[in-house]
Amino acid sequence: MTKLISRLIICILLLFPARLVAQNSYANKIVSFPAGHSTLKVALNTLSRQTGCVFSYDPTKINDKQEFTFPQLNKQPLKTALQKLLPKPIKFKFTGKYVVLLKPDAAKIDPPVKTPALSVHTVPVNTKTEFKIAESFTIIAATDTIQPIKETSTAYTVNPPADPIPLETSPTVETPVAQTIQKITTATPDTVKSKTTSSIIDLGFAANKHLSGFFAHIGVNQLYAIISTGSDYHKSYHLGLGAGVKFQFTKHWGINIDLIQYALVRGKSYKVNVRAATTELTPMLDFAVVPRLKLFAGPSFYLIKSRYLNGNPTGSLGKYVGYSALLGLKIDLGKSKVRKI
Repeated sequence: MTKLISRLIICILLLFPARLVAQNSYANKIVSFPAGHSTLKVALNTLSRQTGCVFSYDPTKINDKQEFTFPQLNKQPLKTALQKLLPKPIKFKFTGKYVVLLKPDAAKIDPPVKTPALSVHTVPVNTKTEFKIAESFTIIAATDTIQPIKETSTAYTVNPPADPIPLETSPTVETPVAQTIQKITTATPDTVKSKTTSSIIDLGFAANKHLSGFFAHIGVNQLYAIISTGSDYHKSYHLGLGAGVKFQFTKHWGINIDLIQYALVRGKSYKVNVRAATTELTPMLDFAVVPRLKLFAGPSFYLIKSRYLNGNPTGSLGKYVGYSALLGLKIDLGKSKVRKI
């Protein structure tokens, strides 16, 4: 029994450091961040793409659409980067791959203390003199005549009356007490209009039944230009130019629609004076396996026109319409930038 307990204790001691190392691995991941104006949401997405961690927070307490000016960070641990990028009221803690953002509640305001009103008491002394106890507790004497002060060595002593002087208590009057209460409110910035510009830079490889080769997408927001080069099954080489449009639905899923015009430029068919033009329309569904790396697939519809050069009696070789499945992968090198308008 003693040996069994000892083995359990050793296992716990071995697993505990391993768990700590797993949690700290995300905190120590190296990140870089460009300087500039951006919303908190865009900044968190940038760090998430570099580290693979997931940020968790309550959007009713943390305004992720608020815009901040962030400093530039070069190859710093994620924990250090968060300390420099997050606004001071926001705290964070690591739980495995999750980074929980916390914002302490605003200080509670104590209700104003109601100060009881002071009562005024009148003490009748004689017909000519009256003493009043005011709020400032200063004794004020009022007489019918003011006697000048004469220089004399005679000492005057005021003896209290033999019988106690009854106090006439006036009814309690409740007086307002002016107080200034500083209200602690959550600062909400003025509505700032901003526009996000996303650059599109993709490099990849695609293949279908007719062509296979490399391509590049260059554009802004949803629209981009295409330049592509590939080879067909006749060992002939084609150069293509076109345009496309991009729709991003979630962080991982999106759709691209490409229209490309290819021309035969080199190879076996080109040497025998064949010239061909291929028009290809391809809608594709893409999925981000990891940040920056995407797989895509979809149907490819194409129209091929081919002919011989002038002087060949055969002339036109006709038209061919076909379709096939297209598969490929690409690397996303685009960036997003937020600017005020």
